[in-house]
Amino acid sequence: SGTRMVTPMASDTSPHHGAADSPLPGSPGSPLWDPLAVPAATVIVARDGADGFEVLMLHRDKGLSFAGGMWVFPGGRIDPGDRAADDPADDEGALEAAARRAAVREAHEESGLLVDPAEIARFSHWTPPPRNDNRFSTAFFVAPAVDAATEVVIDDGEIRDHEWMRPAD
Repeated sequence: SGTRMVTPMASDTSPHHGAADSPLPGSPGSPLWDPLAVPAATVIVARDGADGFEVLMLHRDKGLSFAGGMWVFPGGRIDPGDRAADDPADDEGALEAAARRAAVREAHEESGLLVDPAEIARFSHWTPPPRNDNRFSTAFFVAPAVDAATEVVIDDGEIRDHEWMRPAD
């Protein structure tokens, strides 16, 4: 009926794959969160700017090992503090709630902006193919800046610059 299972090729037996008959992460029949990747969250912070819709982009320090020198949305790994104390480690609902908390926390840590947890919406989920060791299973959210006029504050360490950009540009 048009839906098919995607499985790793028999020749691809890296430790990042399960059994040969397991679907690749992100394919039909597999869990959304790849258990072999680092769980992470990012948030696309949006505002109504003078010239229209804008999103916040942060410029990472070029010396960083992950995404050094890249323009990114605020985000990062899900920390233990983002999880509720009684959350089961393998529960996708608990992981989703932790991802929401991480997205709100990361927006504030990396930009000084507040994001209302009640206004955050799931946008997407990205996990790169299991071909390298530094992989993140990342929940993407979108949310309005609580106060669009609030000044962005960066640490000038991990984050070197910021800009509100129009997707149309």
